[in-house]
Amino acid sequence: WFAENARYLPAISSPNDGSEQDGMPHGYVYDYLGDNVEEAQEHPNYQEYGGLYNLQAVLEWELCPTGWHVPNTQDWHILFNEYGGISIAGPPLMSTYGWDDDGNGTNLSGFNGKPAGDRNVPNVTFYSQGRYGFFWTTDLEAAGAACFILRSQGEGEAIGEMIYPADFGISVRCIKD
Repeated sequence: WFAENARYLPAISSPNDGSEQDGMPHGYVYDYLGDNVEEAQEHPNYQEYGGLYNLQAVLEWELCPTGWHVPNTQDWHILFNEYGGISIAGPPLMSTYGWDDDGNGTNLSGFNGKPAGDRNVPNVTFYSQGRYGFFWTTDLEAAGAACFILRSQGEGEAIGEMIYPADFGISVRCIKD
């Protein structure tokens, strides 16, 4: 597994621009409001958390380098099971800093999951950095795709699993083929 979020950014969108309007792939950087890729890549949130991608970008852009891929749900569950299962695997997968409310993890896995937050569609803004780390899978559903959520320790050790709307921008991790 990558020990950091994907950082491939062929284009940048402001939080006001998304596939809910145009059906296109979009990449975001938390709190970056401009349209210049080089500036976005210099932003501290890009340096720390990588990009946030809508599902169309996951499907169309090659976010992982050759020999790596965006994981499916089964890949994630194999990882969780190595650390006790989805109900308690949060702390070993979470970074030891950056989480709100003294909610840091132990990072025993080396996965180094960080609370990158998301690009939230209903509010057309960035949301929840410091509190949640969201990660896409390649398992498609009618309204989006499966995703997994690391949560600040104040919310428990379990990892959330849900179908996330395709228009949201969230993180991507890569796993070796």
